[in-house]
Amino acid sequence: MSIERFSYIHSPINVKGLVLAMVGSFAPVHYGHLDAMRTAKKAVNDYFGQTDAVVFAPNSDAYVSIKLDDKPGEWNFSRRVAEFQAVKNNIGVPTFVDDITGSIPPEKSISEEVIQTIKQKLGVFAYQIVLVVGSDQIRSMRPHLDNNRAVCVIRPSFEKHMYEAAQEEWLQKAISERRYIMTPQNSPNLIISSTAIRQKLIDVRGNKV
Repeated sequence: MSIERFSYIHSPINVKGLVLAMVGSFAPVHYGHLDAMRTAKKAVNDYFGQTDAVVFAPNSDAYVSIKLDDKPGEWNFSRRVAEFQAVKNNIGVPTFVDDITGSIPPEKSISEEVIQTIKQKLGVFAYQIVLVVGSDQIRSMRPHLDNNRAVCVIRPSFEKHMYEAAQEEWLQKAISERRYIMTPQNSPNLIISSTAIRQKLIDVRGNKV
């Protein structure tokens, strides 16, 4: 099953079930991202209902340039989107890459803009969209939990972020109200850090990718 670009969808698909959405740099996308999405899908199916589609939404070049100090633009948006086409999709439901929202710097929260794009392309309501984050981004979901639900996939060696945030009242409330799920990564032995993968590429090739 291939990963389809949003820009190729010319009329709403009208997905009936839930849609999982993961925003990230994806520099590069790798099987750890897919495993995290599979992990999230299982948790969502158990807690919220049937997942019928998933969406990966690469962040803008402006964001990635700052995050990675990527001034030459080696990990530009076009490259990051194109690499999704080379990934074997093993998530088990229709999978999309949002090649629209991050193509220009968003005017507000990219998660909010991704939600709007998903609503337009997949013909869903906001309540059908479940946001997916890693444990290092656990607090980033706080502004979105009034209108959306979220699942945090706990990455190995990042458990401390969960334990620290778990002391905060807003998170305790969101978990008790079943608006925020915490779940461990399915395959803890996978390299699930793009930073680590970029470092391996540097080590192998002797120069920056």
